[in-house]
Amino acid sequence: MLKGVEGDVDNPPRMSLDYIISFLKTIPAARRDFEILYPGLEDEEKERLAPAITSAYYFARSNQEVEDNFQRNQNTVGIHTVGPMGGTGRR
Repeated sequence: MLKGVEGDVDNPPRMSLDYIISFLKTIPAARRDFEILYPGLEDEEKERLAPAITSAYYFARSNQEVEDNFQRNQNTVGIHTVGPMGGTGRR
């Protein structure tokens, strides 16, 4: 599904770049297979996939990392309280 070159009638892209990037960002097996298959592609195909390579910096490496990042984000959000009893509404 990585093969294909934009504008080439004999070798059209089999999958849009948006889908490829989405799969690479969310599916660990797709990232692993991409790294295996990429060296065997033609130069024009590699050029088409360049945005996917530049997006690689943002790839989450595992589901555990995604969950850890989510929890870290939730745990560092400030807790806003009001009043002398910590916002419970009691005085």
